[in-house]
Amino acid sequence: MTRVATAEQAAAAFETFAEAEGGTMPMYARLCRTIASTPAHRLLLEAPTGQRLPVLVLAALHHTVLEHPSTPLARWYPTVTGSDPPDDDLSAALAATLEEHGASVAELVRVRTVQTNEVNRAVGWHLALRELAGGSDRPVTLVELGAAAGLNLALGDHSVEVRTGDGACHQLGRADAPVRLGTRVHDATWQPPSGSMPPIEAAWGVDRDPVDLHDPASVAWLRACVWPERRARAERLTAAIELARTHPPTVHRGDLLDDLDPLLDEVADGTHLVLLSSWVLAYLSRDQRRRLAEQLQQAAARLDERDVRVSMLSLEADHVLDWVPTAVLDQSEPPDRRHASLLAVTEFSPSGVAAAPIARCQAHLDWYEPL
Repeated sequence: MTRVATAEQAAAAFETFAEAEGGTMPMYARLCRTIASTPAHRLLLEAPTGQRLPVLVLAALHHTVLEHPSTPLARWYPTVTGSDPPDDDLSAALAATLEEHGASVAELVRVRTVQTNEVNRAVGWHLALRELAGGSDRPVTLVELGAAAGLNLALGDHSVEVRTGDGACHQLGRADAPVRLGTRVHDATWQPPSGSMPPIEAAWGVDRDPVDLHDPASVAWLRACVWPERRARAERLTAAIELARTHPPTVHRGDLLDDLDPLLDEVADGTHLVLLSSWVLAYLSRDQRRRLAEQLQQAAARLDERDVRVSMLSLEADHVLDWVPTAVLDQSEPPDRRHASLLAVTEFSPSGVAAAPIARCQAHLDWYEPL
């Protein structure tokens, strides 16, 4: 994640987002280009340094139109209107909305953090865990880093539909599950992992500020972080929230660097500890990410004495984990591929760290390209 320190960098960040997501999010792409070309891009500088991503400003605007559906910009939001956004120029509507609600938008950017909670990212966990287990029935303990509300932890209550380029459809998980996920695989010859999902002994998360799903303001912010042009995502979020309210996930309040070690030491003997990170480590500095890796290797050395295997599945921007080998893509590649996320596995052991890429993916697993 490029650090944004100036107004020029803020404008460039919105242009980059528009380029990366414009193919599937035309309204957000137009909105981002409008923001980049007007003083509105300075809103990004209101955020703490580590939170200066365009999606934070977009979520603040989405929150505003959901709360004030009569504001001019709301006409472009399917989550408000129930219909596709018009192709009209939206610059005047953006200016009018910010004139009326600019102070509250800026305050949201200052005090809120990005809480995507895109449950579809768990598709990566479903696919990778089957490969990682390799047919072993060793029980797994899942630990999600930056878990927020913990919505991605209920793997046993997911239905996963994987479509391939030849039109085939593969079903993973429970066909009758309350939360329905899916992806498209960019490989007509792809076949689902032959192994089954390993038994999950425990699943919990850690987050500096866990989301309370019984707090209306917190839930409203989660809904605002969903991209409005993809109405299926909003429906999926609603289903995941309802499930989590009925069967609350365990999310410990704590810092990834300062509070994780004691929690890991509670993992049961003989299990496979799998840490999960999806667009969380991007918010740490490079030094902090290296420190986390060192802590995990040290934890692996301790846990090895109790026959605990330690792995991490990460879905992050391809430059975030500098210990994962990745091929540099040529600038002639399509923007959505150049800006894609990388699903990777890192194995921690007393002898060292070994990492390998698994797939290149759209950030919310709309598509999946095995590597």
